[in-house]
Amino acid sequence: MVSLIVFGLAIALLIAHLLDGRVPRGYVLAAFILSAIVAAGDMREPAGQVCATTTTTVTTTTTGSLGVPVTTTQTYPVETCAVQYTLRIEALVALVASVAFAMLVLVFEVLSRLAAAAAGGWTP
Repeated sequence: MVSLIVFGLAIALLIAHLLDGRVPRGYVLAAFILSAIVAAGDMREPAGQVCATTTTTVTTTTTGSLGVPVTTTQTYPVETCAVQYTLRIEALVALVASVAFAMLVLVFEVLSRLAAAAAGGWTP
């Protein structure tokens, strides 16, 4: 859910940039990059815990009081647990959209600089 909110804020910055140009393109690009980072961190959520029980056997051989070897076998239960995660689809959508919009902003930045250079208004 957080990823969608941050993506919405980035879209709002893009709209503000397109309407009057007061928001610099770099801020819009930074907002989409931040949105992608937030979406990547928001991608998974715990879905439950899976546990498996195995046994470990320990065999010990010692010498008894009469010199006769005595073997002792003990079995211990060992429980191993792991957390399962599910993919949050809305975070995946926000990640893909954020990266796509960031690429669009970059393409428009390059195109505008090329157009300005062709018109003689900008030199690298």
